[in-house]
Amino acid sequence: MLSFLPAIAICGWSCSSGDTEYDLAWLVIGTGAGLSAASAIYDIARVKHNVREQAARRTAEGAAWYIAPVYTPERRALGLSVGVTF
Repeated sequence: MLSFLPAIAICGWSCSSGDTEYDLAWLVIGTGAGLSAASAIYDIARVKHNVREQAARRTAEGAAWYIAPVYTPERRALGLSVGVTF
């Protein structure tokens, strides 16, 4: 989606297939779409590895605790969430 902004900046709103900037704008859109697809494929391919790496890190660290701020919309209240992972 972010490729459309530079394409509009290059070509403008009234650009058509006869204009000189038309092909450049479509090249920008195609390049952005291709890079986005490649990034998504890479991320999907690495999910298993990343999950195993994170699990190994958690096992090596042992037990840990955390405190995080929480907002509860039903009560319109702020609070803290406290937890332990092991």
